[in-house]
Amino acid sequence: MPQPRHIFYISDRTGLTAENIGEALLNQFGNLEFKRYTYPFINTVEKAKEVIAKVNANAEANGERPIAFVSVVDDEIRNMIKTANAYQINFFETFLGALEKELNAEATLAAQGHHSIGNTQRYDARMEAVNFSLNHDDGVSDKNLQEADVILMGYRVRAKHRPAFILRCNTVSVPPTIR
Repeated sequence: MPQPRHIFYISDRTGLTAENIGEALLNQFGNLEFKRYTYPFINTVEKAKEVIAKVNANAEANGERPIAFVSVVDDEIRNMIKTANAYQINFFETFLGALEKELNAEATLAAQGHHSIGNTQRYDARMEAVNFSLNHDDGVSDKNLQEADVILMGYRVRAKHRPAFILRCNTVSVPPTIR
């Protein structure tokens, strides 16, 4: 049985964008196995050096270069990561040039880009929904349930599946993961 191909998701933010796009591409190869490593918040030279060392060590240990999906805005850090021994798909370099040409405008390269608030009304509505969920989690209160768009009922499997946990996983500085 062939060894799984090693995949690195490297991002200067949460890593969700790199993972989501990378997974969409890898899913087209359902007959292959992958071992995934996610490195979020690679936003300093020191962190970039650490992840480059890990990528290079992985390439040496496995006898083939891994694939790296890179979502890093900062030019200096992105250029450093390019030196890693991996086949790299860099989302900003791959797509921004073509978009700039089509839009006849230069990208601002904002680090918060995809995750910025932008539309404060939409953000406020999402936060209100999260707060509503937390206030009513596990039947803590039935006050204002008539305001709910959806009510999910079922038995509790484990406490870690609570909305607060899910929210925290998507917003807090998450350590590197290996799957």
